[in-house]
Amino acid sequence: MLGSPGQANYTAANTFLDALAHHRRAAELPAVSINWGPWAEIGLAAETVRQAEGEARAHLVKMIQPERGLEVLAQILLAATPQVTVLPFDVRNVLQFYPEGAGISLFSDVLREDLQALKASGGEKRLYARPDIAQDYVAPRDDIEQTIAGIWQRALTIDRVGVEDNFFELGGDSVFAGQIVSRINKAFGVKVSLSDAFTSVTVAHLGQLVQEQLMAKVEELSDEAVEHALRLGS
Repeated sequence: MLGSPGQANYTAANTFLDALAHHRRAAELPAVSINWGPWAEIGLAAETVRQAEGEARAHLVKMIQPERGLEVLAQILLAATPQVTVLPFDVRNVLQFYPEGAGISLFSDVLREDLQALKASGGEKRLYARPDIAQDYVAPRDDIEQTIAGIWQRALTIDRVGVEDNFFELGGDSVFAGQIVSRINKAFGVKVSLSDAFTSVTVAHLGQLVQEQLMAKVEELSDEAVEHALRLGS
């Protein structure tokens, strides 16, 4: 429903189930297709969380708890709709982080006027004070950390992001974390994997991963390529 990258085959299969549910309802036959968000404790999303670091798991609270999921399922089965989406977070929060989504007609009913104005004007979001967390603030120490911290600031609307701050303690969740890694990869032209990133979701750790990939790229260059790059730089 939200266009997660790498899910084209999964989306196509589930779209067929959505269409089948609508087709059966049109023929006055029973059917309902439920587009579930991530479940806690069970399923693929829960397995991803279990592979993450312990402190990160403690802050991945925006998942469907099984007890709540069963309650919602009971409500859906009593309803008369062929298709429903169940998400444990506000879609508007996702659009604040990913404003390009504001142009998708699917989200037109959930967009606030201020989000539409933000996208139209290209204005800056208001930044709020860094929350009171146990970790002391440590400023970025190089250009890589400064760039990553800036991405976090804009995503979380926080005025200061320390390099040792945990992303989830600052209010982020797994949805935002995936988008963060995607933006970092695009900014530096690298391919940091989610599994590596989730080992410790801090600016310092992500900066180290980016630096390692950039260094590997340099080592792969031939002497001629390095000399050419130096000439272009001069």
